[in-house]
Parts: sequence; structure tokens; C-alpha cells
Amino acid sequence: VVTVVTVLLKKESKTTGLIGLGGTNGKSVAWRKSCPGNRYTSSFSDLDTSVDNSNSAQMEDEIWFCGGDHDQTRSCRILSLIDGKWRPLEHKMNQPRFRPVMKVEGSKMIVQGGKTSDPNSLTGCMNTQEVFDKNNPTRGWVTEDMEETNSCLRSSKVVVWKDLLVEVEC
Repeated sequence: VVTVVTVLLKKESKTTGLIGLGGTNGKSVAWRKSCPGNRYTSSFSDLDTSVDNSNSAQMEDEIWFCGGDHDQTRSCRILSLIDGKWRPLEHKMNQPRFRPVMKVEGSKMIVQGGKTSDPNSLTGCMNTQEVFDKNNPTRGWVTEDMEETNSCLRSSKVVVWKDLLVEVEC
């Protein structure tokens, strides 16, 4: 006899907002769906550079955009949700990151993969990640090996910059 017990867990509901990047000048940043209350600013300064082929992740009250095209491949730009201003992260990543994957673990921003031209690559994506610890910024970016995945390969559709939406955890 097998007894199956089903436990229903109440899923914590999180409120999210949406920030749109682009507009008519290609550099406007605005809420498409704002967060409730007064925790975050109601307006943002314009972006001074492209974030094409970058990725983003929210760490506390900031949205980090890392990697991308041309001179942005090793850079991160950070948008403060508190004052609406952009700032560059002074520390450059060790390797170019074109179409990376990003995630946050505690105080660490992790930028994984990105496209590679290495002919020995099985997937066309890099097999390293870079970790920046906000609690230890003097270390800068630390490169770590990781399993090669195809995470940098996106749809062949061209993503138009003006349609970029970023989800914000309120």
C-alpha cells in the first residue's frame, strides 16, 4: 500500500513592475507598469549608450545591464530605482560578454556565458562566468569555469531595442 500525501504550499505573491527602454530617441527609460507606493522613483534619466545584446538582473534597488555590443562587451551600466540615475560600474569584466545570462546570488552578481568564436566550442557559448561581490568590490570581477550551455543562443529574430522591457521586483 502506498499513501500519497499532497501538500499545497501558498506561493508568495510578488508585485512586479515593468521598465521600458527605447522610446522615439532610442534612449528613453520609463515605467510601463510602475511599482505601487513611493519606494522607487517615478522617472529615470535617459540612457547614454546602447544596451543591445546585453542582459539585466535586479540586485536590491538597482538594475544591472552587463555585456552587449561593441565597446559595452566588458561593461556594466547600473540604473538606480531610487533616484532614476545611471552610472557605470567602474570594474570591467575580464572577458567580453555578448548575449550573456545574468543572475543574483546574495551579494553577488553573476554574468554567465556569452557568445564565443572559439572553434572548439560545442555550443557557440562561453564556458565561463564572472562574479562581482558587492560586499568585496576591491576584488573586481572573478572569472570561474562553468559547464558550457547554449544559453547565449537566442531566437534568430532581431530584438528591437525600443521594445526592451525589464521586469522589476517591487
